[in-house]
Amino acid sequence: MPLSRGARKEITMKIETEWIKLTNNDSKVNIIINGETYYWITRAVVKRTPVNPKGNRFILEDNFLINIIKKYTDVKVPDDDTDQKLFEKKLYEGRVALQKVFKSDYDTIIEISELLNSISDKMQDQKFNIDGPDPIES
Repeated sequence: MPLSRGARKEITMKIETEWIKLTNNDSKVNIIINGETYYWITRAVVKRTPVNPKGNRFILEDNFLINIIKKYTDVKVPDDDTDQKLFEKKLYEGRVALQKVFKSDYDTIIEISELLNSISDKMQDQKFNIDGPDPIES
């Protein structure tokens, strides 16, 4: 049966994940979308000061969802959220555009994004059983 005028046939994306390493200080996950690998690498960083020699710990990561929006859509999400209103607007526009690209696989992309955010939170709270390599000193 031919498609109606202006309609596009939905293309199913093949999305896979490879869990390379999950530790408190260093985590790596590969996300493969239609054979193209996106490397998600996250590291713990400790910033020490004379006032706080033990240091403050934070997690340095790429934002998977923003990177996927930039890769698969024309939406320009700002690299930082200093202008919170603009950032939220562009993130919303990016999610809408991603829905059009990924169609029924959009939910999978969001689930992966939420899972990666959860890994970052667990790293920040040091919830994994293995510490891994020492955090990066800043």
